[in-house]
Amino acid sequence: INFLLDSGAFTAHKQNKTIKLDDYCRFLDTIQDFKSSRYFMLDVIGDPKKTIENYEIMKKRGYDPIPIWTTGSSDKEIEYYYDKTDYIGIGGLTSAAYYTGYLKKHWHKLKGRKAHLLGVTAPLVISNLKPYSVDASSWTKCIRFGALDIYLGKGKFKSYSYSDLD
Repeated sequence: INFLLDSGAFTAHKQNKTIKLDDYCRFLDTIQDFKSSRYFMLDVIGDPKKTIENYEIMKKRGYDPIPIWTTGSSDKEIEYYYDKTDYIGIGGLTSAAYYTGYLKKHWHKLKGRKAHLLGVTAPLVISNLKPYSVDASSWTKCIRFGALDIYLGKGKFKSYSYSDLD
């Protein structure tokens, strides 16, 4: 199983809570066999400068997180992150306006490199942009609606009904 851990920064932000970098790092240290899994850095919602500082601190401490390029970050930060890794997350995409406008405007700057869209599962966006990976809380729709679409990469999906998962 390929496991990809999100820090929970967006959820905490929505609940007016803060995750401290030291606490997140301590949590990463508690996970057994974590070296075979990937994890995102702890980003700071609405603060691209603090987000990049957190990334640099985590790297200095010996962690190898997937960096997150957020809305409001400069284009130079895309290259900064790709100079250090082959895979980045793109955050701050919490509304359809960002899907259609912001992503469309900036997608070419990724130059076909691996990118994860945080909080995006809109099939139209995914099938057009073809990101490396995506996530969102909408995976729970299987419980609510009896169907689940699994993103296979390269803009392709596989649909399952609740009965397929028994």
